[in-house]
Amino acid sequence: MKRVTGKKGVRRWMRPIGLLAPLSLGLAGCAGTLHNRWASETDTLSNWQDSMASMPVEIHGHLEGKDAATQATDVPHGITTAGYLAQNPGQPPLDTLPRILLYVGGHQIPSDQNYCSTAPAMRSMTVKPGRIDVAAALCDGLRLVVTARYQITPQSLDREGEAAIVDQMKEHLMFALATNPKVPSMGQ
Repeated sequence: MKRVTGKKGVRRWMRPIGLLAPLSLGLAGCAGTLHNRWASETDTLSNWQDSMASMPVEIHGHLEGKDAATQATDVPHGITTAGYLAQNPGQPPLDTLPRILLYVGGHQIPSDQNYCSTAPAMRSMTVKPGRIDVAAALCDGLRLVVTARYQITPQSLDREGEAAIVDQMKEHLMFALATNPKVPSMGQ
């Protein structure tokens, strides 16, 4: 592998992370968790970022007064499993496609590598009073790639809207990809 040195090489390598770092703070004031331990050496930012914008967002969970199907209509490319089956008869099931899973509200999320399975084992979690839990996973079919989880305030959800929160969660997933320890940095 050719060693990249000098200012130009560093700038080229830092550009994706430099662009994502401020974006990853989009949920300011919220403590969050990113996990990329399931990512493989081929799960690079450049391999996923182009498809991220148009990738299906499979909605789970609920907000007060909204079920998952209603939430899906508020999110670009939002879908539920039932909605996907109704809109795509005869097509491969949703769980065979690359997609983002989004769990909003509630007090349960899938346990670790079970996020992308058709019937994930759920685990309970603690949600701080006055917060809404938002958990996202990037799935390649049934394979989990990366996850992100944040707790937001209802006011930030009202102010920014569900589509903006989904965009922020996508940015967190991309940041997790950009920091994948299994992908050698260009300077090595």
